[in-house]
Order: sequence, then C-alpha cells, then structure tokens
Amino acid sequence: MRSVNNTIQLFDKIKKVSERATQIGSIEKIESTPIFMNENGINFMVSVAKSLLKRPFNFPKPDGNINCNDCNIEETKITNNNNNNNSNNNNNNNNNNNNNDNTTIIEPPIKKKFIDPFLPCDKDLFVQELFDRHNLVLNKYNVSNHHSIISTKDFENQVNPLNQFDFKAIWKCIKECDMLCFFNCGPNSGASQPHKHVQLLTTPFNYDEPHLKCPIESLFLKYKNLPNESIFQIEELPFKTAALYYDQSKLKSFEQLEFIENDENNNINSNNNNNNNNNNNNNNNNSNNNNNNNNNNENYPLSKYFESQYKSLLNHLQLNKDNDNNPVDYNLVSTDKEYMCKLKSYNFIMTKDWMFIVPRSTYQSNGISINSVGFTGAILVRKEEELETLKSNGIISILKDVSTPK
Repeated sequence: MRSVNNTIQLFDKIKKVSERATQIGSIEKIESTPIFMNENGINFMVSVAKSLLKRPFNFPKPDGNINCNDCNIEETKITNNNNNNNSNNNNNNNNNNNNNDNTTIIEPPIKKKFIDPFLPCDKDLFVQELFDRHNLVLNKYNVSNHHSIISTKDFENQVNPLNQFDFKAIWKCIKECDMLCFFNCGPNSGASQPHKHVQLLTTPFNYDEPHLKCPIESLFLKYKNLPNESIFQIEELPFKTAALYYDQSKLKSFEQLEFIENDENNNINSNNNNNNNNNNNNNNNNSNNNNNNNNNNENYPLSKYFESQYKSLLNHLQLNKDNDNNPVDYNLVSTDKEYMCKLKSYNFIMTKDWMFIVPRSTYQSNGISINSVGFTGAILVRKEEELETLKSNGIISILKDVSTPK
C-alpha cells in the first residue's frame, strides 16, 4: 500500500508523465488481456505483447551476434581487389599486383552508431532525477501501466553488479510507490540495453491476489518463518534459485539512522550558508571543502544493507565468477566483448520484503525470450504462435530450459 506523503508525490509524477506520454504516442502500449495458467502452485499471468517486436535489442548475445558495449555494431565488408581500385599499391608493387588482380581483401569493420536511449533520456519519458547518480524514466515498451526504469546518469555497463547507490534509488521507488524492481544482468539474462538500468513494475500484479506482489511469491510464503536473511532455494522449481527475506527491524533502524544523518547534514549546510554570507572569501573555500568531505563520506547504511544481502545471494550461487571460475574482471568488460560473453548471467528481483536471484544459461527457449519478468510469474510473448508454443511445452519447462539445473 502506497504511503500518503512522498509516495503520492512520486507516484503522481509517474502517472502524470505516463498519461502525457501515452497521449502523444511516446509509449508503445500493450493491448492485451492476460490469461492465467497454473503450474507448480504458481498462477502465471501470460500476455501477448506485440509491442515487444518493435523493441531494439542492443545487448551482446553469446551466439556470435555481438554488439560492442560502447554501443557500436561491427560489420565486415569484403570487396574485390583490382588494379583500377588500388592504383597506389600497383605503383609500388607491380609484380605482386599482377599476380593478385582478382583476390579479395577484407576491409576494416564498419561501425553502425547506436544511440543510447538513456544518454540523453527521452524528455517525453523523463520523470525526475533520483539523487545525484540516476534518472527515473518511463519504459517506452512497457509491459504494464507505469512501467518505469532507473538508469545511471553516466554510462555504466549492464553486466556490472548493483551497488549501494543503485539500491538507494531502487529503495526510494519500491518503497514510496509500492513497486517491484528487476535487473537483467549478463548476456543470457534477456537484457536489451548495455547501459546499466533496472526496471520497476507496480504491485500487486493480480488484484485478485492482493497478498502477493507477483505470482511467484506464492512459493515464498512457506519460507517466511525462517530466520531473517536465511538464504533458501525454492523446492518446487526445477532449477537453481536463491532468495531471502530482510530483517525488517534492521530496515527500520537504518532508515532512522539515515534520517538523522540527513537532518544533521542539512543543519551543517544551513550553518555553512550563514557563514558564507559573513565571510565570502574564506567560507567559499570552506564550503568547497565541506562539500568534498560530504561526497567522500557518503554513508547509506540502508543501501549498504541491501548491497550486502544481494552479494550474499551472488556468492551463494557463485555468480561472482566467470564461466572459467575466475573472479570477474569488470575493467576487462569495457574493452573485451568476447570476455563479456563469458560472464555468468542472472535475473534479480526485489520487493519491500525479499530479494530473489535466478542464474541463467540462455536467453531464450523455443523462440521465446525470457527476462526477469518471466521469473516473477508473468510471461510475455510477442505473438500468438509463441503463446501456443508456451501452452504446448509448459511454462515451467521453458523457464527450466533458460535456467541452470539444480
């Protein structure tokens, strides 16, 4: 349930921007009524989302169809070599060229420029800044009303793990707007953009099941009485998973601590401003020093708590290593696209109560692409033929195919 203060303010902004973007055609709306398919105790919601056919896919896949992580696509051009087109070479190497008039040469790759949708973000989809590192925008290819995105202001790679700054922005949205967050990480995760971003969906997915944020949560409930922060695997699912419930007492304590620290910082800033009025020259320097100190001593205990729990799930599933079982070198990711495709992929889902990770083995099965949304219990297909494939194969079977075996 959305709180009455900041929640309304932030969610009202999302609704207002969404209404305008829909009116001017900036959002590709999904016109579909979901059908329900029950498997393994999950009341799956299945929708045909034809708008997904229009969604650009700019993230590298490990099938040889690799895009550079700097958003360029390389193509190799092969041309015939002859004397007329290579007069300079002919003048310098007459003998060699006489013997190689009809050979072929491979020219340097041609790079097709890809426009990062988050740099800059579409002004018609922009909602607001989130602190100093992120933007909140609407998803142009939305899977439900008010489907939103948190993207980093500066380019960061989508394969990089979430950090405390990401979690600070995430928590603001999922708490104030009662949303679910998901993160597609890695070449097999179903990610479509190389620029780091997470996505947000309003909850509950199914208003006939208001006690569940999403359908998959029905399998979580029996683990709720475990000690807080205990990592558990979902027994009913035939593939690897890891989930945990937060310690709510810690959340409350950390939130109070951050509130106190923010209040103290505001008082310090207010005092600095007063001093600046009296001593412009000296205080300008002091103000700069204070600002630098504040930036260098950023302390978000709540965000660090989420980062710690997230890392514990990654470690539990050994997702902090590459496919060769070596620690991931994230510096190498930015320069070596082949190395990027050696990284392990996973889907991460987070609510106000729990977080959940599913390791991935491939991004699609039987022509059906799966990202994190599939592991919330909401399946999206792009056309009717895929819906029939889903019905004939079974949802759990498709999810098993794209995951890793227990």
